[in-house]
Amino acid sequence: MRRLGTGAIARAAPRVRTAACLLGLAASLGVLLYLNAADLSSQWEAQRDIERMQQAYADADEGVRGECLRQARLYNRALAGEHVDATLLPYRKQLFYQEEPMMSFIEIPAISVRLPVYHGTAENALMAGVGHWEGSSLPVGGVGTRCVLMGHSGMRDTRMLDDLHKLVPGDRIVLHTLNDPYCYEVLAAQVVKPDELEKAIAPVPGRDLLTLVTCTPAGVNSHRLVVDAQRCAYDEETRPGVGIGAYVNDRTLPLAVAAAFALALTASGAIRRAASAHWKHRKKGTSYA
Repeated sequence: MRRLGTGAIARAAPRVRTAACLLGLAASLGVLLYLNAADLSSQWEAQRDIERMQQAYADADEGVRGECLRQARLYNRALAGEHVDATLLPYRKQLFYQEEPMMSFIEIPAISVRLPVYHGTAENALMAGVGHWEGSSLPVGGVGTRCVLMGHSGMRDTRMLDDLHKLVPGDRIVLHTLNDPYCYEVLAAQVVKPDELEKAIAPVPGRDLLTLVTCTPAGVNSHRLVVDAQRCAYDEETRPGVGIGAYVNDRTLPLAVAAAFALALTASGAIRRAASAHWKHRKKGTSYA
């Protein structure tokens, strides 16, 4: 059997180290790609559902949309204890046009969130988007109302409300209900125990509020993160668009860094090989007197 000399082993060592490094990077990239692909798939499905709902309401007769809005506002008044002299639809039939399961959708540009809002907080609703807390005001605004929305965070393959803790006072949240925008400005955030939540989300007379809730800390879920926002003017021209967080976030940043490192390593190896071949060629072509 032919044995490799020390020179051959020394020459092969850098290639072996490079191959091992690239193999490790490939495995890491595979895991990161899976997580990001699952998240992107979830986002794509959510956007498809949102577009379907927008189109349904765009095609609807103005009278139908007007009746849906009237019913929702009457429902909120009844919820506040006011006597309503009208026939009210039950909760599950409110904002439920043409069997469309979404009642609204939410945009939070500061953390690149755009998710459907569904009736109730059952697991199927929370896995598909954000759930509306039954017993809180419907998402159509109004003095004395408080719409409460809940969503998951810390899930393995989708972001949902992972970045809710990054919101700061002044950030905007927009609800789109019946294709009408309702804009809210973040006031403050607090962390409460589960048995303190009911008090934290109670309506406040004279104010139009929106509250977002998710479990915290991620993976432990012993407390609830509560973010409060108050109704403000909506300006389509100055509304912030989706930020870079839609593409570079806690999930995609490691992938981007790993990909950049792998690219740099590959390019470095290619440059070294090209330089080595060039100098070998020059040495062969050199003649001495």
